[in-house]
Amino acid sequence: MDIPDALKDKAPSKVTGKVKGDKVTSPVPTGKDAEFRDEAGKGTWKFKSYDKSEVTIDNKDEHVVGTWVFEKDPAPKTYKVTHKFESEDPNVELPDAVKKLQPSDETGKADGSKVTPT
Repeated sequence: MDIPDALKDKAPSKVTGKVKGDKVTSPVPTGKDAEFRDEAGKGTWKFKSYDKSEVTIDNKDEHVVGTWVFEKDPAPKTYKVTHKFESEDPNVELPDAVKKLQPSDETGKADGSKVTPT
């Protein structure tokens, strides 16, 4: 999965003008800056770490990589609604024509869903 562009925009700016012996520490995102909700609302990217917490300049350019981990939202729990027709009199069985009018079972209903039998 590719990291969203909006998350890439959170990367710290390039540091220039450093000379041999200078130390550079990458700013670690915290709080709201350490999380990013994906546009589809299916999960959250969370900052894990940099591959190097600090680099010392030694006559070459340095490259520090920050790792983000995507955590999917748990799937919402769903429920099944079943329908059953019964005769009020336990000694009388419903005719087949009435049994055929029974609504079909419904699946995939989340908390708060309203089901109206037909």
